[in-house]
Amino acid sequence: MSAKWKFNDLKNIPIYFIILTLILSIVIFLILISNFNWYRTDYNILLVAKSGELAKNPDTVIENFIELPRNLSFYEKILKDNDKIEDQFAGFSKDKRKRFWNDSLIIERKSGSGVIDLSVLAKSRSDSLELSKQTVNTLINYAGKFYNLRDDLDIRITDGPITSTYVKNWMLLISLSLIIGIVSSYLVYLINFKLFKGVPLYRKNFFERGLYQKQTEKTGGLREKMERRSSGRKYWAPENLPISEEIIGFPKSELPETKESAEQTLMKESAEPTEEEYKKRLNQLLRGGEM
Repeated sequence: MSAKWKFNDLKNIPIYFIILTLILSIVIFLILISNFNWYRTDYNILLVAKSGELAKNPDTVIENFIELPRNLSFYEKILKDNDKIEDQFAGFSKDKRKRFWNDSLIIERKSGSGVIDLSVLAKSRSDSLELSKQTVNTLINYAGKFYNLRDDLDIRITDGPITSTYVKNWMLLISLSLIIGIVSSYLVYLINFKLFKGVPLYRKNFFERGLYQKQTEKTGGLREKMERRSSGRKYWAPENLPISEEIIGFPKSELPETKESAEQTLMKESAEPTEEEYKKRLNQLLRGGEM
C-alpha cells in the first residue's frame, strides 16, 4: 500500500520540477567538486627479506611497515624533517590530527605480495607530491631503526611518484548536490507561484488549456454550422396542393370568433326549424339535392 502511494505521489510531481532539480543538482555538483577535489600521489614499495629469520615471517614485516606511518609521531617526524611541508592539520587536537592524517594516508599490501601501495592526499598538487616523497623517506629511515637494511631487509621503490586528482567522499558530494538541488527547485517553484499566480507553471497546464480551448472552438464552430442549417432550412409544399395567391393570415376584421359568438352560433343551429324551412328541405330531398 505504501509503495503504491509513493508511486502515485511521484506521478503527481510536475515534470519541469524534476528537470529543474536535475539541472540544479548538476550545477551544484560542479561547483562543490572543487571543495572535494584532492590530489593523490602514489608509490609502490617492494620489501625483500634477506635473512632467514625475516624470510620465515614476511607478513609481520609488511604489517609493521603498514602500521608505522599511521601514527601521529610519524606525521610530526615528516613535518620536522621537511620545512617545505605545511601542516594541514594545525590548530586541531592530537586525536583529530591523527584522524585527519589517517584519512589523508592510504597504505595497504598489494594482493598478498611483498609490495606496499602508499598514497598521500593533499589539497594542492605540490603538497601531495612533497608530502608523499617525505613519507617514503621517513618510512625508510624508520625501518633502519628496527631492521638491518644492508643484511636483513631490502627496500625498493618500484613505481612512483604518480600524481592524479582524487575526489574524497563521492557519496557525500552526490547526496549534498541532490539535497541542495531539490531545495533550490522547490524555492524556485514557490517564487514563481507567488509572482505569477494564474500563469501555467508547467507543460501540463499549457497542454490542458490548449486542448480545452481547441475543443471549445471546435464545438462552437459545429454548433454555429448546425444553427445556420436549421435556420436556413425550408419546407416546400407539394405542387398539386392549392396555394392561395395571398399570404395566409387573419385580418383584424376576420379574426376567429370569440367564445360568446361561438356559443350563439351553436344555439342558432340547434333551434327548432320553422314550417317554411321544413317545406324547403322536403323539396330539396325530393329533387335529390343536398341539404
